[in-house]
Amino acid sequence: MIFDKVKKLGVANDKIDAIFITHLHGDHFGGLQKDGQALYPNAKLYLSAKEHEYFTKTTPNQGAITALAPYNNRLTTFEPGTLGSSLNELLPGITPIANYGHTPGHTVFLLENGGAKLIIAGDYLHIALVQFPNPDISASYDTDKQQAAASRRQILDYAAKNKIPIGGMHVVYPGIGAVDADGNGYRFTPAK
Repeated sequence: MIFDKVKKLGVANDKIDAIFITHLHGDHFGGLQKDGQALYPNAKLYLSAKEHEYFTKTTPNQGAITALAPYNNRLTTFEPGTLGSSLNELLPGITPIANYGHTPGHTVFLLENGGAKLIIAGDYLHIALVQFPNPDISASYDTDKQQAAASRRQILDYAAKNKIPIGGMHVVYPGIGAVDADGNGYRFTPAK
């Protein structure tokens, strides 16, 4: 859970002022609240409008609704940009990029600081040993398997061409590394 990892880093939860949510699956929003109270009392949440609409209205997910509730007055929804068009920063150094398919509003974030870049890609893939070399294979968790595969290939291609490290939540430790084109797929080299 988010709360435990932040606590281990020695950062007080009231010092967190922004939380960027890739998508609304429980393993990505768990730890935002406890007993209806925000665990990050000063944090503003950022979530794609499409994701918010889908999980709170179109196909309501009570877990997501409950997790977001304490932040209602501090929830900012946005439209992520798409690769190949103009991308706009959400906050300085943080650019949301549409990566739809895993969920209807799944978003990856391009982080930039002092010339260094990192892509935080959430659930762009689930089975690294299979999906890096074969990005067109989708997991059963993907809402739209074809769109997820196209989004996965697009973000992997972008990371490889631009030599930007990528981090994902379902990639073995350390979860961050370099992506290189390799035949019709990609090769992932974990960061040291």
